[in-house]
Parts: sequence; C-alpha cells; structure tokens
Amino acid sequence: MRVDLYRIDKLVDLMGEILILQEEIKNSLTFNKETNCLSKLEVITQELQENIISMRAHPIDLAFQRMRKVVREAARLSNKEVDLILEGEKTSIDRSILEAIIDPLTHMVRNSVDHGIENSEIRKLNFKPIKGKIYLRAFHISGRVIIEVEDDGCGLSKSKIIKKAKNNDIITDEKNLTEMDIYNLIFSSGFSTSEAVSNLSGRGVGMDIVKREIDKVGGKISISSEENKGTKFRLSLPLTLSVMEGILLRVNSKNFIIPISDVMETFDIDYSKIIKIKDEVSIYKYRNEYVSVFNIKHLFNEGNILPRVGVCVVSEYGLKYIIAVDEIVDKNRFVIKSIEKNYKNVGGFSSSTILGDGSVSLIVDVNFFAKKIENNSKLGEYCE
Repeated sequence: MRVDLYRIDKLVDLMGEILILQEEIKNSLTFNKETNCLSKLEVITQELQENIISMRAHPIDLAFQRMRKVVREAARLSNKEVDLILEGEKTSIDRSILEAIIDPLTHMVRNSVDHGIENSEIRKLNFKPIKGKIYLRAFHISGRVIIEVEDDGCGLSKSKIIKKAKNNDIITDEKNLTEMDIYNLIFSSGFSTSEAVSNLSGRGVGMDIVKREIDKVGGKISISSEENKGTKFRLSLPLTLSVMEGILLRVNSKNFIIPISDVMETFDIDYSKIIKIKDEVSIYKYRNEYVSVFNIKHLFNEGNILPRVGVCVVSEYGLKYIIAVDEIVDKNRFVIKSIEKNYKNVGGFSSSTILGDGSVSLIVDVNFFAKKIENNSKLGEYCE
C-alpha cells in the first residue's frame, strides 16, 4: 500500500498534539476514576504512536544495497580486492533518518576501501587474505538503531593522525590526549591523512561532514581501532525524529529534559565527594573514578542554592560527567520540536518540547557541554 509521505507526516504531527493534550489532561485531573481513564488513554496513544512510527519505518537494506556499487567502484579505482558483507539488512529505521545517513555511510565505506584496506602486496606481508573485508551491520539496541562499518585493514595510525593535526594547527601538544581524543581528531574540519589528491580522497571533504550530518538527526558516532587489525565506526541513531524518551528535571523554576539514551544513572549528591578545582570547575568521586560536575545554574547566573541531584551522562565520545540539578520531576515520552525553525539556534540545547502545562522545555545537548568541560579542565592534571 502506497501512502503519500505528506499524509504520514501530518499523522505524525497530529500524534504529537495528542501526546501534548494527554499531558495537559494529566495535569488538570484530580479524581481517581478519571485518572484510571487517563491510564487507558496513555496505553492507546502509545500503541497509536508506535504504529504511526512503524508506517514511516523502512528496512535499512535500501541503503545497504547501494553500498555494493560504492565498494566495487572504490576497489576498482584503488586497485584492491574487497568483499562487502552485510548483516541485519531487515533492521527498520525511520525513512527521514535513512535518507539522511546515505551520504555519510557512502563516505565511510569509501574511506574503509581507500584508507583502511591495504593493497594485496602489503596484506601478503602481514599474512592477511588478499581480499579485504568490510562489514556493514545494523541492529536495534536500547531503543536506538546501531550501524557499524568495520574493516580488517591497517587500522588508524595514532602517530600519523597527531602529526597531521599538528601540521594543521588543530593541536599543539598530545600529552593529555587519550586514545579516543586522538581518533576524534579525524572529525576536525578539512582533516585528511592523504598525501595526494585522488578520485577517492585528499579533497578536504572529510569525516567532519559525516559527523555534522549524523548530529543533525540526533545520532552519535564512535571509533574503535587497532593498528594492523582494522577499524570500526559505530553510528547510534534514534528510531524516530518525532518522539523521544527523556527525564524531566528542574533547576530553580526552569524545566529541562535529558534524553534517556544519554543517562547512565541518577543519584543524590554527596557533597563530601566533591573536589573544587577552580571557579566553576569541580570533580566528583563517582564509582571509584573522578568525573567533572556541570552545574546548569551557571548558564543563567541564578541562585546560590546547592543542587541536590546528580545525573550522570555520557557523551558520544564516551566522556562521563555529572549534571547537577535541583530535582528529577518525571520520566516520559516527549514530542520533539525544532528550536531553529520556531525561534533560533540555542547553544547547549538540541531541540525543545511542549509540556502538559503549556510551557516550553529545552532538551539538553549532552555533547555540547561535554566539549565545554573538556576545554575547561583536563581531569588527568588533578587526579593522577
């Protein structure tokens, strides 16, 4: 059955309005009998929401099959022998996200052929099969879609990345860089380790574009690599762009939301475990390690009341830190509304939602504050 995409988009918008109305009803009801009716409404709307989202879902095979041609052409241009192995082609993903990731996926697969897989002579010397392998996988985990691009090539050379980053004035010193920090340098604008321009690489259009496109759809990208063994890029993507699960938290009189996918744990803050490093920079002893504390009140220069609750979050690069808040209000599903379309870009917040009382709440961009924390302090300097 073919359905016009505009009609499905309209249905998704209407579903969002129902969810907002449901929250308004919840706030206004006080009688138990009516509250029971509301619980039935919640079950129905959740089922309706899941069905609507499934209407927009497509098997990721639509993108994966395109990669066969990409690998063939890249292998021919680089004079290499490469096999593409697909896994999880039937994994479903929202159509809008599927369309958005095709170009980033194409770039990563080309990179695997051009930068990752060695030529046949080098593979022979390293006792590897002449034919290189690229694995393209997709699967669901914790309410998100995971896509992996893995090769059995030469892996990422940390020394080569550092040298190129210094030449491009991206870094001046690598002493405090972790392995993950070094790998993430390849996401810098215009970064390329190619020595010469070819049909596949060295044109200054690199992984920064890939990361930018993944960020646009609320995704995360991470890297694991071992020299002479291979490299794996992992994309973590939301199932849909219309609704998300999150924790509603309060700071003074303001409400904020943190996506559930970014939260590791919530706990009562023990102030005996906080070590103040300098103004507005503190660390907390959390599960036998020290992590940075970010007090969201500093954004508004409001109040000196100490926050009571810690929310431990993790960024796309694996950096853990604690967001200090006054209280956790609720855990729920929220309708995502664009800030840029309705207002303007607001640093530190990826999108917004409308709460049951009609107020607007901003959704925290965990990765934005992770970068601020990294720039303000290097934990290694204080916790060796």
